[in-house]
Amino acid sequence: IRDRSLGYVGAGEEISGEDLPDPKDKMDEYMLMFRATKLEMKGKYEEAIEKYRELIRLAPDVSWYYVNLAMSLGKSKRILEAVQILEQGRKRMPESMGILSVLGLFYMHSGRMQDAFAVGQAMVAIDPQNFDGLAISGWVYDAEGKWEEAARAFQKALEIEPENRPIRIRYAYALGALGRYQEALDVYYKLQQEAPDDSKVYSDLGIVYTSMGNFGLARENLKKAVDLNPSPETYLSYSAILERVGDLEEAIRYLKLYLSTTKEGDTPRKLNAEKALRVWEQKVR
Repeated sequence: IRDRSLGYVGAGEEISGEDLPDPKDKMDEYMLMFRATKLEMKGKYEEAIEKYRELIRLAPDVSWYYVNLAMSLGKSKRILEAVQILEQGRKRMPESMGILSVLGLFYMHSGRMQDAFAVGQAMVAIDPQNFDGLAISGWVYDAEGKWEEAARAFQKALEIEPENRPIRIRYAYALGALGRYQEALDVYYKLQQEAPDDSKVYSDLGIVYTSMGNFGLARENLKKAVDLNPSPETYLSYSAILERVGDLEEAIRYLKLYLSTTKEGDTPRKLNAEKALRVWEQKVR
């Protein structure tokens, strides 16, 4: 039995014949849902959005209509509108886990980390074993560099979903940041065995080994990350370890690759990279 927030009725409630919906009206609602879902699957998001809006007007207490509308808006890059729809649904159904979960993710996506954290905590208050609430809380702690809290939240989440790969990766990273290196390495090694071509694992291992002062293994893992996923992120990380071990010419080459491929604007990270490049080039002249 699901709760009313998911559009179902609890088994313990008595419903009189007068309360039952007109079967024809319900069939119209199902057909509208079918059309909306089909449009969304075809990538016709604007048309799907209008159908989902109509569904909410027909059945304003079905949480998944708000979620589906928000997801279509998100795919159309209309994040602010998606958040507003979910907040509207939350006012009607404050304990709907479906709405809270997606709202927390949209808050994070739009940089509203404290709002995301509040949603995650609200979910855990409703159900201490709610995976999404624990994961969202952990992600916010992670983003804020609160490694002890992040590790605890991720550990609790993994007690519920022990095979969740993204959470295992962030849990291992938090352990490494706390200096619990062997625990972090144990998690990473298992992840590596399960998916030997996951570049993220090698990137993170490179960071952990750098923190441990093992620059040889750091370089080896960061190079493997570049080979598996040549991208601005891996170029930048690899250039840093190359400079650290004194291979400036190679460090310059990969830093240039980062600068020529990154799509970020004049962020502090990019500006610092440009400054570092000038300094490194002067050293090799």
